[in-house]
Order: sequence, then C-alpha cells, then structure tokens
Amino acid sequence: MFSALRQYVSTGNPLWGLRPPHNAPTYDQQPHSTSFFSYKDPGNLSMAIFFLSWYSSILTSYANQVLSVASSTFSGGVSLF
Repeated sequence: MFSALRQYVSTGNPLWGLRPPHNAPTYDQQPHSTSFFSYKDPGNLSMAIFFLSWYSSILTSYANQVLSVASSTFSGGVSLF
C-alpha cells in the first residue's frame, strides 16, 4: 500500500510518501482527537486532504476490482440497482 502512496505522492509533497501521517487518528479515535484534520495548521490540513484523496482513490480502485469479479462471476444475471 505504501508503494502506491509513493507513486501518488509525485502530485504532492515528496516527503508525504515516506511514511503514514504521524498525527492521524487511529481506527478507534475520532477525527478531532488529533491535530491531523485541524484547520489551525494549514500544513497538516494539506497533508490530510492529500492523504484522504489518495486513500479514497485506493478504495475506489479496490471496489471496481471487486465489482468486476462479481460481475464476471454472475455473468450479468444480477442487477444491483
């Protein structure tokens, strides 16, 4: 996953791809519990926006792969909508 981040980071600050954000909340913390999403520090906010943009692109790509496999498995016989 970090290799994908390193590739994507060419559109932002190169240092952002070296490691995950140090002050991002963990899975069991509220977003406001750390300074990662703080409007008080524009540097953090820029990295947060960049990181969430990258992460959402990874999730979208993975969802497309899952839906593609499901579609080929069911041969178009199931409608999701």
